[in-house]
Amino acid sequence: IFSPANRLVGPTGVGVLSGKKAWLEKLVPPRTGGGMVRAFQNGEPEYEDAPLKFEAGTLDLAGIAGLGAALEYLHAVGRRRIAAREQALLRYAEKRLREIPGLRVLGSPQRRAGCVSFTLEPLQPLDVALMLDSQGIAVRSGSHCAIPLHARLGVSGSVRVSPAFYNAAEEIDVLIEALLRTLDSARKGGLLKDGANG
Repeated sequence: IFSPANRLVGPTGVGVLSGKKAWLEKLVPPRTGGGMVRAFQNGEPEYEDAPLKFEAGTLDLAGIAGLGAALEYLHAVGRRRIAAREQALLRYAEKRLREIPGLRVLGSPQRRAGCVSFTLEPLQPLDVALMLDSQGIAVRSGSHCAIPLHARLGVSGSVRVSPAFYNAAEEIDVLIEALLRTLDSARKGGLLKDGANG
């Protein structure tokens, strides 16, 4: 399992790779560098045991320290508290998003994992994201590494909002107001016909 640190409220550019030692030993490192090769014979490297075999060259010491601090912080807050808080925010976000005319929330799982994805026809996901960005709201848009899923849902992409445990319900309310302003701007700009999407 690979987890990038930015998913753990840590710095970008560093992450955690975990797995069974036997399987990790069978993996071939994607790059080579100092400190990971035990010997070099007959034109082939003999790698150190994991984890050293994956640590090519100079390590990102600042990133590793930041990741360690992030993990300590998450441990102090508590995984159960974090999960409960995020589930409550996701339920609230989905409820509020469903109030917007013309907005389609993708999927209806009993329990969401980290995000709510939606489309806002006839606007393209990137346009929605850019219009929200101009209002100080950061979301992701595109296929989110899930092109086959989007194709199955009949859309080319989506907008994704990912409330975290440190967010507040009031911030979701701000998002909803910004989406309504986005629709109003699209209507005034001629992207929506009168009466479309409410």
